[in-house]
Amino acid sequence: MQTLYDFLRRYKTEDGSELCEPFIRAPKRRTDPAYFEVVSDPIDMLRIQQKLKTDEYADLPELRDDFQKLVNNALKYYKEDQEERQAALEMKDLLDKAMGETSRHTTYESELDIELCDLECPQILAKMGLRLHKQKNLDSERQSYDLDSTIRDPFVPKVSLTRRPEAQLKCF
Repeated sequence: MQTLYDFLRRYKTEDGSELCEPFIRAPKRRTDPAYFEVVSDPIDMLRIQQKLKTDEYADLPELRDDFQKLVNNALKYYKEDQEERQAALEMKDLLDKAMGETSRHTTYESELDIELCDLECPQILAKMGLRLHKQKNLDSERQSYDLDSTIRDPFVPKVSLTRRPEAQLKCF
Protein backbone atom coordinates (compact mmCIF):
# COMPACT_ATOMS: atom_id res chain seq x y z
CA MET A 1 0.00 0.00 0.00
CA GLN A 2 2.85 2.37 0.82
CA THR A 3 4.26 1.66 -2.64
CA LEU A 4 1.10 2.95 -4.31
CA TYR A 5 1.12 6.07 -2.15
CA ASP A 6 4.81 6.71 -2.86
CA PHE A 7 4.25 6.26 -6.59
CA LEU A 8 1.42 8.81 -6.70
CA ARG A 9 3.16 11.16 -4.26
CA ARG A 10 6.42 11.30 -6.21
CA TYR A 11 5.09 11.20 -9.77
CA LYS A 12 6.35 14.19 -11.74
CA THR A 13 4.62 15.93 -14.61
CA GLU A 14 6.36 16.92 -17.84
CA ASP A 15 7.36 20.28 -16.34
CA GLY A 16 9.05 18.53 -13.40
CA SER A 17 6.49 19.43 -10.75
CA GLU A 18 4.87 16.81 -8.55
CA LEU A 19 1.46 15.82 -9.86
CA CYS A 20 -0.08 15.65 -6.39
CA GLU A 21 1.14 19.11 -5.31
CA PRO A 22 -2.38 20.64 -5.39
CA PHE A 23 -3.68 17.78 -3.23
CA ILE A 24 -1.11 17.65 -0.43
CA ARG A 25 -3.40 19.74 1.77
CA ALA A 26 -7.12 20.25 1.29
CA PRO A 27 -8.26 23.88 1.20
CA LYS A 28 -8.93 25.44 4.60
CA ARG A 29 -12.49 26.27 5.58
CA ARG A 30 -11.50 29.86 6.52
CA THR A 31 -9.71 30.67 3.29
CA ASP A 32 -11.94 28.73 0.87
CA PRO A 33 -15.41 28.19 2.34
CA ALA A 34 -16.86 27.56 -1.14
CA TYR A 35 -14.87 24.31 -1.30
CA PHE A 36 -16.81 22.97 1.68
CA GLU A 37 -20.12 23.89 0.09
CA VAL A 38 -19.27 21.52 -2.78
CA VAL A 39 -17.15 18.90 -0.99
CA SER A 40 -18.72 17.32 2.08
CA ASP A 41 -15.96 14.80 2.88
CA PRO A 42 -12.54 16.35 2.14
CA ILE A 43 -9.33 14.33 2.08
CA ASP A 44 -5.76 15.15 1.11
CA MET A 45 -2.42 13.40 0.65
CA LEU A 46 -1.33 14.18 4.21
CA ARG A 47 -4.43 12.48 5.64
CA ILE A 48 -3.86 9.45 3.43
CA GLN A 49 -0.24 9.28 4.56
CA GLN A 50 -1.32 9.55 8.21
CA LYS A 51 -3.83 6.72 7.75
CA LEU A 52 -1.09 4.57 6.19
CA LYS A 53 1.30 5.23 9.06
CA THR A 54 -1.34 4.35 11.65
CA ASP A 55 -2.45 1.21 9.78
CA GLU A 56 -6.02 2.46 9.30
CA TYR A 57 -6.32 0.79 5.91
CA ALA A 58 -7.39 -2.84 6.13
CA ASP A 59 -6.57 -3.49 2.49
CA LEU A 60 -5.61 -1.95 -0.84
CA PRO A 61 -9.22 -1.26 -1.94
CA GLU A 62 -9.67 1.03 1.09
CA LEU A 63 -6.60 3.02 0.08
CA ARG A 64 -7.84 3.15 -3.50
CA ASP A 65 -11.20 4.47 -2.26
CA ASP A 66 -9.49 7.39 -0.49
CA PHE A 67 -7.47 8.23 -3.60
CA GLN A 68 -10.67 8.09 -5.65
CA LYS A 69 -12.37 10.37 -3.12
CA LEU A 70 -9.49 12.84 -3.45
CA VAL A 71 -9.80 12.80 -7.25
CA ASN A 72 -13.61 13.03 -7.19
CA ASN A 73 -13.51 15.96 -4.77
CA ALA A 74 -11.16 17.82 -7.11
CA LEU A 75 -13.31 17.03 -10.14
CA LYS A 76 -16.42 18.30 -8.33
CA TYR A 77 -14.86 21.56 -7.20
CA TYR A 78 -12.39 22.71 -9.85
CA LYS A 79 -13.50 24.00 -13.24
CA GLU A 80 -12.37 22.38 -16.50
CA ASP A 81 -9.76 25.02 -17.28
CA GLN A 82 -8.06 24.86 -13.87
CA GLU A 83 -4.72 23.07 -13.39
CA GLU A 84 -6.03 21.24 -10.32
CA ARG A 85 -8.73 19.56 -12.40
CA GLN A 86 -6.21 18.48 -15.04
CA ALA A 87 -3.93 17.12 -12.30
CA ALA A 88 -6.89 15.19 -10.83
CA LEU A 89 -7.66 13.64 -14.23
CA GLU A 90 -4.02 12.61 -14.68
CA MET A 91 -3.93 11.19 -11.15
CA LYS A 92 -7.12 9.22 -11.90
CA ASP A 93 -5.46 7.69 -14.98
CA LEU A 94 -2.34 6.78 -12.98
CA LEU A 95 -4.40 5.30 -10.18
CA ASP A 96 -6.43 3.21 -12.63
CA LYS A 97 -3.25 1.91 -14.26
CA ALA A 98 -1.53 1.25 -10.94
CA MET A 99 -4.54 -0.58 -9.53
CA GLY A 100 -4.73 -2.70 -12.67
CA GLU A 101 -1.16 -3.81 -12.07
CA THR A 102 -1.20 -4.20 -8.28
CA SER A 103 -4.45 -6.13 -8.28
CA ARG A 104 -2.66 -8.92 -10.15
CA HIS A 105 0.49 -8.80 -8.00
CA THR A 106 0.44 -8.30 -4.27
CA THR A 107 4.01 -9.23 -3.28
CA TYR A 108 5.63 -5.88 -3.96
CA GLU A 109 6.32 -4.41 -0.53
CA SER A 110 9.99 -5.32 -0.11
CA GLU A 111 10.91 -7.38 -3.16
CA LEU A 112 9.30 -7.03 -6.54
CA ASP A 113 9.22 -9.78 -9.11
CA ILE A 114 8.92 -7.86 -12.33
CA GLU A 115 9.56 -8.12 -16.00
CA LEU A 116 11.52 -4.94 -16.63
CA CYS A 117 10.49 -2.99 -19.70
CA ASP A 118 13.36 -1.58 -21.70
CA LEU A 119 12.10 2.00 -22.01
CA GLU A 120 8.97 2.59 -19.97
CA CYS A 121 10.08 1.50 -16.49
CA PRO A 122 13.13 3.78 -16.30
CA GLN A 123 11.01 6.74 -17.45
CA ILE A 124 8.32 6.09 -14.86
CA LEU A 125 10.91 5.55 -12.12
CA ALA A 126 12.62 8.83 -13.07
CA LYS A 127 9.32 10.67 -12.70
CA MET A 128 9.14 9.23 -9.18
CA GLY A 129 12.68 10.42 -8.39
CA LEU A 130 14.10 6.89 -8.56
CA ARG A 131 16.72 5.20 -10.69
CA LEU A 132 17.57 1.58 -11.38
CA HIS A 133 21.09 0.14 -11.14
CA LYS A 134 21.83 -3.32 -12.49
CA GLN A 135 23.86 -5.53 -10.18
CA LYS A 136 26.37 -8.10 -11.38
CA ASN A 137 24.64 -11.30 -12.42
CA LEU A 138 25.13 -14.14 -9.99
CA ASP A 139 23.48 -16.68 -12.27
CA SER A 140 22.03 -16.59 -15.75
CA GLU A 141 18.40 -17.11 -14.64
CA ARG A 142 18.13 -14.05 -12.39
CA GLN A 143 19.08 -10.43 -12.84
CA SER A 144 19.09 -8.16 -9.80
CA TYR A 145 18.66 -4.41 -9.68
CA ASP A 146 18.97 -1.79 -6.95
CA LEU A 147 16.43 1.00 -6.84
CA ASP A 148 17.87 4.23 -5.47
CA SER A 149 16.21 7.54 -4.75
CA THR A 150 17.50 10.62 -6.52
CA ILE A 151 15.63 12.61 -3.87
CA ARG A 152 16.97 12.96 -0.33
CA ASP A 153 13.93 11.69 1.56
CA PRO A 154 13.96 9.50 4.69
CA PHE A 155 10.60 7.99 3.71
CA VAL A 156 11.90 6.41 0.49
CA PRO A 157 12.25 2.70 1.25
CA LYS A 158 15.26 0.69 0.14
CA VAL A 159 13.93 -1.70 -2.48
CA SER A 160 15.58 -4.56 -4.24
CA LEU A 161 14.16 -5.61 -7.58
CA THR A 162 14.69 -9.06 -9.01
CA ARG A 163 13.87 -10.09 -12.57
CA ARG A 164 12.80 -13.68 -12.91
CA PRO A 165 11.71 -15.29 -16.18
CA GLU A 166 8.31 -16.32 -14.78
CA ALA A 167 7.36 -12.84 -13.53
CA GLN A 168 5.08 -10.71 -15.67
CA LEU A 169 4.25 -7.35 -14.10
CA LYS A 170 4.09 -4.84 -16.93
CA CYS A 171 5.14 -1.26 -16.59
CA PHE A 172 2.58 1.26 -17.75
